[in-house]
Amino acid sequence: MTSVIKNGGTGFAGTLRILMPPLVGFFMQNGHIIAVWAKMDPESALDAAGRIGFLVHRRSILEHAVSSFGEENPAGAVNLLEARPSLGQSRLYAAMFGRWAERDLEGAIGRIPSLGDAVAQREACKAVAATLAKHDPAAAIRWASSIADKYHRNEALSEVVRFSLKRDPAQAAEAFALMEDSSRKGMHVESVTEHLVEEDPAAAVEWVREKLQGAMQDMALGVVVSALAETDRQTAIAVLEEIPRGESRSGAVAALSRTWTATDPDATLAWVEALHGEDRAAAEQAFVRTLVSNDPRAAANYAGNLPESSISAMLLREAARAWAAISPEESVAWAEFLSGSAGRETLKEALRGWGYENPRSAADYISGMESTAARDSLAEGILDSYIRWSPAEVALWVEETLVDPGTRIPAYRSVASRWLETDPVAANEWMGGLPAGAERDAAVEALLLRIEASDPGAAAGWVESLFDPQKREAWTERLRG
Repeated sequence: MTSVIKNGGTGFAGTLRILMPPLVGFFMQNGHIIAVWAKMDPESALDAAGRIGFLVHRRSILEHAVSSFGEENPAGAVNLLEARPSLGQSRLYAAMFGRWAERDLEGAIGRIPSLGDAVAQREACKAVAATLAKHDPAAAIRWASSIADKYHRNEALSEVVRFSLKRDPAQAAEAFALMEDSSRKGMHVESVTEHLVEEDPAAAVEWVREKLQGAMQDMALGVVVSALAETDRQTAIAVLEEIPRGESRSGAVAALSRTWTATDPDATLAWVEALHGEDRAAAEQAFVRTLVSNDPRAAANYAGNLPESSISAMLLREAARAWAAISPEESVAWAEFLSGSAGRETLKEALRGWGYENPRSAADYISGMESTAARDSLAEGILDSYIRWSPAEVALWVEETLVDPGTRIPAYRSVASRWLETDPVAANEWMGGLPAGAERDAAVEALLLRIEASDPGAAAGWVESLFDPQKREAWTERLRG
């Protein structure tokens, strides 16, 4: 096929007009053919691409053709693209102008104003700026800042920032400062600050203080704090005090807590306990999550040796749940030895974690407990996981295991809600067979919430079966309204 194109592109084009539909798949998997054709006769290749009915195929073949031709003649490829705006491939301008700028910077720059399409101009400006920034960031800044159109100028400066960060962070910062689009600047502020801190932390802090304001300054100061957390604790804390209360400050506090916890949890805990309000909450969460993610067993044992406090209770719960995902029996056995309300909550979290992995085993463990009060209080931790696994099985388990109406009634409601999603026929049969009372009412109300709008007649029948007269009256009024 390739030889046919080489020996007679025009004849091949004529044949293609007839065979194009069945050949689309062939061309999609044999891009080198269209590439060869485009290099020899780009006009014919693009004309053929324009006759393809499927947009996705047309664009793919056009991209092959233009890219192939543009390897040797990007200026000519741009002319071909501009002559065929209906083919909808403005993004190809970026590739062509990038190649053109590498070979003939002045020629590429001079061609941009004559482009008729605003999107094409934008892509061309971005490509030239990116290409220039890779070699000479200062020259890229001078050119990009000279672009008359504000939108194109900001897009070009954004590319200068992106492509000069590693090569020259100071130049990237200069380009950043020249940008007028706050949303674009917001995309770069963290990366620019990070690179400046790597180069010179003190200079980076001064740059943030002098060049940025408001929320963007807060964000950048947070980056500084995070970057200095490991290497310069005193400066990190000093900079933290410049950030007002809010998301950026909480993120910076969390970063300090994470970094310090990994190397010295005792000292970090003392620092966390001296904090207040939002700072305390952010630091506590980061402290707990860092310890638990590193080693849940070690975190559990560490928490068990701490005096009772909000942070020790949180650490016990999170460690128990994470440990249960690794070794549920071990986690539960450990939690059983803890005393007080913190011990009960920790055991519940251990069972919750076990329930995520194997809800039936967790349910069997609860069923085997002698204390009915313990069974009722711990069931809540596994019900959601167990119901998702098998609502029919949970319905029987609740009936046989739980005693407290305060636990049974919401359990029946949850079973009904889930079962109605997975097997409404079986769920309806189960509800129909329940004895009258608060538990059946809870299940029926879950059904009513699902069908009141779609089947008010059936809903009215179920309302009549409610045991509680107040609920029956309220639902009757609701259906009438």
